[in-house]
Amino acid sequence: MKQNEYFSLPFGINPVLPVKFIKCGYVRRGENSFAVKENHPFYTIEYVLKGKGTLETGKRRYDFCPGDVFILHKRKNHYYHVHEPCIPWSRIWIAVDGSLIELLIQYFGLNDVYIIKAYRKPEIFIKIFKLAHSREHQLDEKITSLVFEILAGLFCKINENRNSQYSQTISRLLSFIDGNLRNSITLKDICASAGKTSSYVTKVFKKETGMTPYGYYITKKLETARIMLLDSNLSIKEIARKLGFQYESHFSGIFTEKTGMSPVKFREQYKKE
Repeated sequence: MKQNEYFSLPFGINPVLPVKFIKCGYVRRGENSFAVKENHPFYTIEYVLKGKGTLETGKRRYDFCPGDVFILHKRKNHYYHVHEPCIPWSRIWIAVDGSLIELLIQYFGLNDVYIIKAYRKPEIFIKIFKLAHSREHQLDEKITSLVFEILAGLFCKINENRNSQYSQTISRLLSFIDGNLRNSITLKDICASAGKTSSYVTKVFKKETGMTPYGYYITKKLETARIMLLDSNLSIKEIARKLGFQYESHFSGIFTEKTGMSPVKFREQYKKE
C-alpha cells in the first residue's frame, strides 16, 4: 500500500441498503502527526497498524497502540496524535453511515465505546481496503457484510473483557438478560439466575451499570426491535411475538414510550434511508 491512499464508492451505492459505505483509506504519517475531527459527519472505525498515540473526545483520553481499534463517533469532536513522532504511524480506516449502522452501534453496545484494546484482526480491514480498490461487482453489499463482521467482532472482544469490568454477579446477570431478549422474563427470573435477592440485585446492578435490571432488559429488547423493523419485513405483531410480548399493543406501547414514535412510524421514517 502507498503512504496515503483513499477510496470511496460514489458510483453505485445501493439505495436499498440501510448502510452507507462512505470511503476507506490507508494512512502512514511521520513527524507531528495529529488529526482533528469536529462534529464528525459519520462513523469511522480505525485499525492501528503501527505507532502509539492518544485519542481525545470530550473530556476523555484513550491511549492506543498497534492492534487496537478506535471509533470516531458521529456528531462528536475528536482529536488524536502520536506519542513517538520518529516512528511512522500507520492505520487503516473505514467510514460508514446509515440508520442500520446507528442501530448496530447501539445494539452491540458500542455507542459509548471509543477504544477496543488488542483487537488484533487487521485482515478484515485490509480486505475492505482491497475490495474498494478493486471496484468489483456488488461491492457495496460485500463491504456491508464485512462491516457487520467487524462490529460483531468488536462486540465479542468487549464481552471478553466484561468480567474485568463488572463483578461476577453482574456479569452473570448481563449474560442471562442478553440470552433472553426474545423471551418474557421478570425481575424474579433475573434475580434467580444469580441466586440473589431483588433488593440486592437492583442496588448492585444500578451501581455498576447505571441502569436497573428491568431497564437494561427493555433497552436491549427495543434495540433488537429497531433492527428487526429495519432489516426484515416481519409485521409488528410478528416482531412483538418474537421478542416475547404476549400482545402487540403492549409492545407498541413500550416502543412508543421509549422512542417517541410507534413501530410503524419508526419503520416508515428510517427504512427509507
